[in-house]
Amino acid sequence: MQNADEPNAKSPSEPSSESPTECSTGFDPAHFPAYILCGGQSVRFGTDKARVRIDRQPHLLRLAKSLRSQGHETHFVADCEDRYKDLGIVTIVDVQPKSGPMAGLVSAAQHRATYYGSGWFLLLSCDQLRWQPKYFRWLADRVKADLAAITYCDPDIQPIPGLYHTRIEAAAEAALALQQLSLKRMLESSNAAVLIEENENPRNWCFNSEAELNELLDKLQREFEL
Repeated sequence: MQNADEPNAKSPSEPSSESPTECSTGFDPAHFPAYILCGGQSVRFGTDKARVRIDRQPHLLRLAKSLRSQGHETHFVADCEDRYKDLGIVTIVDVQPKSGPMAGLVSAAQHRATYYGSGWFLLLSCDQLRWQPKYFRWLADRVKADLAAITYCDPDIQPIPGLYHTRIEAAAEAALALQQLSLKRMLESSNAAVLIEENENPRNWCFNSEAELNELLDKLQREFEL
């Protein structure tokens, strides 16, 4: 694990035909597909967080719309294929049931490699209320050829949201086989991960309870009123 405070330290079956880039400058979000993890139980929230209605639409669709408007082809990873069929969404199924984000990471890495080739992808959770282009740029600015993961810390490791390379798949599969399901521990033991700190951490825009969601919505409203 490395610290870096400065730069440089459709449906699953219908991806784009554009090839990915490993270039360290001029990052195009179109070359960084986004994968939203939406297979959790939302125990603290009390109901499926992905389905909570914000701006008169399910938040999962709202988040996907935001990512696509910023140039990312967007996919969904969940515990079963038809979990969001009523929303018109076909999901990528977790490679191993009830194994949390580690299984979602493996599923996303496999899909990325199969349909786009090896390269980087953006991993988010469905409780990400707000995602701005600068959050992606801060991660992409740290891309280097020998890395497998770029995530935030504040000060502890925050594995999601983050940029991951398909080369992370082997380590994640090994952890999954041993039922070592902590992304944080995997990144702590990796010399191919970089942690970055920014004044505005996008993880602060995630919610786990209704109270947290309402607090973040109030914050958004105040920003729009300024």
